[in-house]
Amino acid sequence: MSEVDEVEFSKIPKNFPRPEYPSALPGTQPKLIMTKYKEKYYVVGCTPPEIYERWRLCVDYVTQLNEVIHASRTERSTMSEEKIIGNYLDAFFEGGLVSKDEAHWVRDEVLRCVK
Repeated sequence: MSEVDEVEFSKIPKNFPRPEYPSALPGTQPKLIMTKYKEKYYVVGCTPPEIYERWRLCVDYVTQLNEVIHASRTERSTMSEEKIIGNYLDAFFEGGLVSKDEAHWVRDEVLRCVK
C-alpha cells in the first residue's frame, strides 16, 4: 500500500463492515490463521489493503446502483427504490460479489444518496 493509498484508507467510514470470520486449523490445539502487514498481524481478509479494496468495490456498486435507479425510475415506477436496490443486492450477494454485511452497507449508502 503506497502513501497515497494509506491516505485513501483513512477515508473508509467506521461503519464499513470488516470480515468476522477468523480462520482456524483443526488439530489438538486450534491455530488461528493470521497474515502480517507492516509488522502487525491481522485476521485474513482484514489487512488495510484488503479492507480498502473491498470498500472501493462497494463504493463502485453504490455509484452503479444510483445510476440504475435514476435510469429506471420510469420503467419501475410501481417499485420502491428500496425494492429495486434489494433486487440488485440479492444478485450481488448470491453471485458472491459482496458479503451480507457489505450488501447492507451498500443498500444504506444508496438509500442515503437517493434521498
